[in-house]
Amino acid sequence: MSQGDEALYAQLSGTSNVTNLVGTRIYPVERPQGDALPAITYQQVSGPRVQLLNANSGAAYPLFQVNCYGEFYPDAKALGKVVRIALHQATGTIGGETVHSMLVRDSRDNYDPPVSAGESGIFWESFDVRIWHAEDTS
Repeated sequence: MSQGDEALYAQLSGTSNVTNLVGTRIYPVERPQGDALPAITYQQVSGPRVQLLNANSGAAYPLFQVNCYGEFYPDAKALGKVVRIALHQATGTIGGETVHSMLVRDSRDNYDPPVSAGESGIFWESFDVRIWHAEDTS
């Protein structure tokens, strides 16, 4: 895992309102095909760092996309709400990282149609999370 995602995973997996819905179904990048719903995936979209002229600042602010999947639209939206509440403005030592702030931004609704006959489509809400954190510079 890159820095930032340890804190993201720890915050999600350590929040009972989230795990009451998804159990351990929180995955980096890709959800296993055929896995039960609801579920969550996350991926880093960008990884900027605070730049100084003569030193490493030790501060980073990567952007992550978090996806909340459900069998039905209300399921995806309900999971999205719980995840947003768990992440937005989280601070402190989370997953061994010093997190200055998690900020939830830009939400989108999505639908993946069935791949073959007899299958159901999947609804999902996607949103961006900016994580400001201290970065190991050694």
